Amino acid sequence: MRFLGLVASQGGLFHLPENTFLKKVLQKRLNTKIFISDKPEFCGAIGAGLFAVDSDRLLERLECNALNINPKNLVILIGTNDIGIGVPTEYTLKNIKEIFEKYPDLPRECLHIWSANANGIDIQANSKYNPKISRILKDEDIYMPNKRHNNLMISHPGPINCPFDKEKGFKIEKETLAINNLLDRLQKKGKLFAYLNYHSTGGLIFQRPSIPPEDMEIEKGVILRKNIVNYMFSKAYQDKTYKNTGIDEKGKNKKENSKYIIYTKESQSTSSNDIFRLIYPKDLLIELSGMGGNPIAPYADISGNYKNAINSNLEAVKYTLNVASIAQMISDATYQVIEKIDSDVKYDKLIAVQDMIYKEFSKRIENLQNIEKEEDYDR
Repeated sequence: MRFLGLVASQGGLFHLPENTFLKKVLQKRLNTKIFISDKPEFCGAIGAGLFAVDSDRLLERLECNALNINPKNLVILIGTNDIGIGVPTEYTLKNIKEIFEKYPDLPRECLHIWSANANGIDIQANSKYNPKISRILKDEDIYMPNKRHNNLMISHPGPINCPFDKEKGFKIEKETLAINNLLDRLQKKGKLFAYLNYHSTGGLIFQRPSIPPEDMEIEKGVILRKNIVNYMFSKAYQDKTYKNTGIDEKGKNKKENSKYIIYTKESQSTSSNDIFRLIYPKDLLIELSGMGGNPIAPYADISGNYKNAINSNLEAVKYTLNVASIAQMISDATYQVIEKIDSDVKYDKLIAVQDMIYKEFSKRIENLQNIEKEEDYDR
């Protein structure tokens, strides 16, 4: 099959290749009929669409074949045919950038991110503790809460945030089971030291254990230890992250002022990773790009955002692993002291103490690294 270039519609059924996920999703989401043509005489026709085009052709025909009919729904997949015919990536990105600069008011349904598997199920949302499950089973229509995506329904399989297919009933997806089984095996063999989980966008580090579900009995001391250890490791990871490089107008290094934010708010356990963090050691969820889109998607800046996201996180992984043993010992010692003095310490006070500890810790690490560099130079 050729790849879909663009579909804009107002009303019956899509004429797409059979047995494709895209067709199944769109048929469920939209009551739409498509008339496919790229001939000039059909520009502006109800249900106009454009198939199997490269990004040059898509840019040229977007207004005529789609925007002129003021479409209720707009689906764009850009770049796949460019790859097939060997168009340089930089040229495709130029066309994509031009589209979004030329048409800044594209419909909100023009997605810049996709977080579902091949079944249209979001693995992060695919947890039996997700409160949306009971609402979906009652046939409630649930939409994304943020303004940009608030026309996207998540009550059935689609691009983002759907926890299960209600026509088939709730089940744990194969990807979720695979990750769970792998972590379980490593944990039982004593080979699981830490679990770093990556999402594409956000510029955040999630590390705080969520409130355990009622059917999970976890001792208070275990949660306290996880709070201490996870935060210490997130501080080490954060130390090497950055979203921007260069010098700002005040002469300051942009790296220092653009580190990823460590998320510290309390929350309920609703997602797969929330449960993993309660069960497994040193579970960090790192939201990579600081942008509101995938770092390698159309909104990306290859030389800036993408490069910074990849390079800084590689640096962060290496640094965190290098200091892991010392960080673990410091965390254990911190737990022993706090557990004896005030095991009910408030979380904000706990992380304030750890901020001070980490500040000294990082200074010592830096001094050790400087000594090693001097010794290497002398040799």
